[in-house]
Amino acid sequence: PIIPLASTVVFPQMVVNLQVVRKKDLNLIRDMGPGAINGLVVQKSSSIDVPPIEELSTIGVAARLVNKINVSGNTIQIILLGLRRSKVAAYNQTEPYLRARVACIDEKEEDSMEANMLMGNALHLLENLIQLDPRVPGEILNLIKNNLLGPGNLADQIANHLNFELEEKKEILTTITPIDRLKVAIRLIEKSIGQAKAGQEIKEQTEDEIRKAQREYFLREQMKVIRKELGEDSETAGAVKDLRDKIEKAGLPEEAHKEAEKEL
Repeated sequence: PIIPLASTVVFPQMVVNLQVVRKKDLNLIRDMGPGAINGLVVQKSSSIDVPPIEELSTIGVAARLVNKINVSGNTIQIILLGLRRSKVAAYNQTEPYLRARVACIDEKEEDSMEANMLMGNALHLLENLIQLDPRVPGEILNLIKNNLLGPGNLADQIANHLNFELEEKKEILTTITPIDRLKVAIRLIEKSIGQAKAGQEIKEQTEDEIRKAQREYFLREQMKVIRKELGEDSETAGAVKDLRDKIEKAGLPEEAHKEAEKEL
């Protein structure tokens, strides 16, 4: 049995909570008991409510149904555990729900110097992102480290926990080789760091402009108070401005200009 996902990507070894509302998917879930295995594939376009087979990804994830809760007559909440990447060979049923012949993909984690260097780099970048972006919870770093199985698994965990775009998560899901998958994850973390830095710079610039505007307003108010205390009104200030304009237009020699400004 196959469930197409419109806006969610599920990775191996990850738990996901979904609400099922489509008629075909509801038919499937009602027939499934806890522990049942099904295939999760991703729609190429999330805007299609009933996607045709050609709109579904070939690479997906085999998942186990952990629990299901009837929320209402047309909504069931399910908890799934991703197991392994899988590849759809052919669809053999479309009604009352999708069924297909599926082969699990054999993923072998690599234990090499390159793999260890890439994992160290990814974790370092993730730590930097946590420091830069308050939206990224700090506890995910230890969570990822405690469940780390290899470069491919690290990429999956990063994609699962970080707020990557849907298409970016699809890219990680469909990149089979663990080393290549981690390289994709590193590129996406670096992109997120760049965005976080840009956001921080904009925030700091905005705060500087606000502080500057506040200082200028405060100084203007102070000048108004000083003028009032000195008995200067707006009429006097206007007269001074007129005289200054006349001095500027007179084209006086430098010494004469300085003396006029001094007397003013």
